Amino acid sequence: MIDSKSESFGNDRFYRISDKLFSKKRAIEDKLYRNAKSFFNLTNSLVLYDLTNTYFEGRKPDSKIAGFNRSKDKRNDRPLITLALVVDQMGFPKQSRILSGACVEIETIPNLLDQLQDDRMNWLTPEKTIVIDAGMASDKNLALIRERGLHYVAVSRKRKYSEDFWDSAVEESIPLADSKQSLTVRLIKTETEIFLLCRSPHKLIKEQSIITRRQQKFEKALRTLNENLSKKRATKRYDKILEKIGRLKQQYQVGYLYTIDVQHTDDLCTYISFQKKNPSPQKPPGEYVLRTDRLDLSAQNISEIHRSLTTIEDSFSSMKGHLGLRPNFHHTDAPTIAHIFITVLAYHIMSVILKKLKNRNINYNWSTLRSILSTHIRLTSTMQTKEQKTIHIRSNTRPDERQTLIYNALGIAHDPLGQVKSIYPSNHKCSDENLSSKNLNSIISTT
Repeated sequence: MIDSKSESFGNDRFYRISDKLFSKKRAIEDKLYRNAKSFFNLTNSLVLYDLTNTYFEGRKPDSKIAGFNRSKDKRNDRPLITLALVVDQMGFPKQSRILSGACVEIETIPNLLDQLQDDRMNWLTPEKTIVIDAGMASDKNLALIRERGLHYVAVSRKRKYSEDFWDSAVEESIPLADSKQSLTVRLIKTETEIFLLCRSPHKLIKEQSIITRRQQKFEKALRTLNENLSKKRATKRYDKILEKIGRLKQQYQVGYLYTIDVQHTDDLCTYISFQKKNPSPQKPPGEYVLRTDRLDLSAQNISEIHRSLTTIEDSFSSMKGHLGLRPNFHHTDAPTIAHIFITVLAYHIMSVILKKLKNRNINYNWSTLRSILSTHIRLTSTMQTKEQKTIHIRSNTRPDERQTLIYNALGIAHDPLGQVKSIYPSNHKCSDENLSSKNLNSIISTT
């Protein structure tokens, strides 16, 4: 193992490398997907498209791409940038695009189709199926997809269908992948489209339970924030209070259910109050409608294709949670975009790992995988000798059954670093960081 001592390089060296990588973005993405397609024999029949936005810690006053919009993380107090991702049904990224944070989702489809059909990889050959969420599934966009000789599976933008619309539909139950849950569906076929009403009892219960717990925690945090206004040395600046409320909205994701009033005098906050909003009429939780012009598909097929969108949603979640998309402290646009591209490259690597595991019937997402492997750690045992020397023995814990299964599927050694026994003089100071590499400093006597 090579000790790169990367902590001594400084950030500037990494920033320069990220800029160089981004300058070759198109060639890198094409090559990575070609290799994945060849290695895993990907069919490439579906094109999944979705967008997310991410916020910045700074204000970025001179940025041409950062803008204010509806934040996916409920951080409307921060400037945003939008990441558009195109993946196949197995979750492998085909292409990424950086868009203005102020862009409108529904307006991005025409440019996407133009770019993908002009691309030398020729993603959008005839009969391909575009899979999109409700945010982009306007009648105009669906008609444009059909004009290009393509098909679509989309979540309907229409909030509510009359019960009469489904009168002739027979209700059926579709088993989900884990065979423990099912989806209740009703299918209506017209001359040009299929509409599929989906009801998930499990999803309904889960959504309601999650929202209730988040509301309780959100309200408690707001009360605490208000109580702290009367305490000495507590934050009272109006802009800082707004920032804290924004962070609470992002953390609990229920801020849209409340009207929050922040009273202030000059620059100091004096009182915080909140009130629940009356929910507007909408379709029940756990219910959604899918529409497609693929008249050859069954209810099972349509549902499976739609659920493939969770692949791209998982990718956004992984990027934001584990792969370094945030925090982003860059002040100018070029390093900001390069930072995001590095995260996309990390996702390419993650996709290969997850696919190799799936081929061995190990169907974990990235978050679960990290949690399972987090308990396999490296420990240092320390003891003193009669000669007043200190012995450190560095070794790994034994992997459990699930960890062993993962390592075997990926072809990874269970104990890659082995055991390292190191003897130090009694007056030598050594931290665990010094022992983390197999190649210890030459001044240490290793037996």
